[in-house]
Amino acid sequence: MGGHDAQVKTWEGPRALTAAAGSYTVACHYERVDLYTNLTSATIAAAFAIAAVTHQGAAQRAANPSQLCGTQGQVQLFCGPSRSEDLVAIPKTPWILASAIGGGVHVIDTRNKTSVQLYPSPTAKERLDKTRFPTCRAAPDAAEKASFTTLGLSIRLGARRVHTLYAIRYPTVSRVQVFELDVRGEQPSVTWIGCVDAPADTILLNSLVPLPDGGFVTTHFYERGPNAAAARERAVAGELTGWLLRWHPRTGWSKIAGSDTSGPNGIEISHDARWLYVSEWGRSTFYRTRLNGDASKRESIQLDFRPDNVHWASDGMLLVGGATDTDSRVVKIDPRTLKATEVVRLPDGAKQFFHASVAAEVGNEIWLGSARADRLAIYPLPPMISR
Repeated sequence: MGGHDAQVKTWEGPRALTAAAGSYTVACHYERVDLYTNLTSATIAAAFAIAAVTHQGAAQRAANPSQLCGTQGQVQLFCGPSRSEDLVAIPKTPWILASAIGGGVHVIDTRNKTSVQLYPSPTAKERLDKTRFPTCRAAPDAAEKASFTTLGLSIRLGARRVHTLYAIRYPTVSRVQVFELDVRGEQPSVTWIGCVDAPADTILLNSLVPLPDGGFVTTHFYERGPNAAAARERAVAGELTGWLLRWHPRTGWSKIAGSDTSGPNGIEISHDARWLYVSEWGRSTFYRTRLNGDASKRESIQLDFRPDNVHWASDGMLLVGGATDTDSRVVKIDPRTLKATEVVRLPDGAKQFFHASVAAEVGNEIWLGSARADRLAIYPLPPMISR
């Protein structure tokens, strides 16, 4: 996730596509707020009211299931989960998992353009795994379910189409909630299996990547709590505000030495688990560093936007979403050379889609999520860059 304050010059690098802002046909709830510092109780209550209406409208969508709600230039708009800061495509399926600052964890069917809330949900199950998550006390109670806003998502691929889903809770608490994700049926289902609290109340867990040993690495963006506004300003100015944290069920939390950066945001890991790839939001850079090495030794590139979430694309490239003050950006980065190629440049649309925080590729489409917009954008890829 990121801010909307940075002044960034126009990048003159390669462009695959440029989309002009257009008109929209269906109005959804819209509220431009500062993600970190202006979340009031009224804003959160309104967001959950919208989520409730969306849930109640599921029966109506059965007759007309598509949740497409307009266009923005050549981009289709999708009104489903509200303020989806992160999106993760489930490999070898048409499904995308979506977080929602508006509430819940959702799954999107990219074929018929519909979505449902996976959790909290009457169909979701709960089964605490104390071996894997020894410090977790219990499943979310009614109060937490009523405010189950989510941020970063990640998947650990498992056997026989049963995976592990990690969802970071935000902003009422900084906690990792963990689920068994079953994609064997007609629609994915989840079973809650554990949780991991942040090591301190001031830690703002942002993004996460699982490790082969059963643990994971997260980014700590900047300080949360009463000093969050000042911490955010330091990140905007490029000052050091956060670092990488590693967690394991036997050893708990530890800070990765040398990992201090300015607003560390999205994170991904190489397939051989040797390299970490990190978006440094505060300084508009993207870097890689060895998982088990000195994290202060990095190879980095400069971008002309503030990079946010990063996930693997189907062609083996890293898909990085982010934004400037005026448009959304997506680049593909070669994990070996760190060469960046622009894929999406979408001008902001007032009361439509703006300020992308993530991109997920499925087939010949890139889905864009935003921590601020109440809808998603679906960007068509030409044949030469889609797979």
